Amino acid sequence: DDGGVTMIHLGPVLFVRQQGFQFRRGDHVEVTGSKVTTQHYHYIVAREVVKDGKTLTLRDEQGRPAWAGRR
Repeated sequence: DDGGVTMIHLGPVLFVRQQGFQFRRGDHVEVTGSKVTTQHYHYIVAREVVKDGKTLTLRDEQGRPAWAGRR
């Protein structure tokens, strides 16, 4: 990255916490996801986040949220 700030959309806080994850400013993470650009914002919708060697899976490869259950 260029050293700037990038907004990352994860999912519901309760889901993230139930998976045993917490994030704080300054944490080193690796994010796999999709870049989204709107007229005013740029951000990433995360599919997976790796922190401290643990992987948090938020969405499948089609973008379906893990917290939505299987349909």
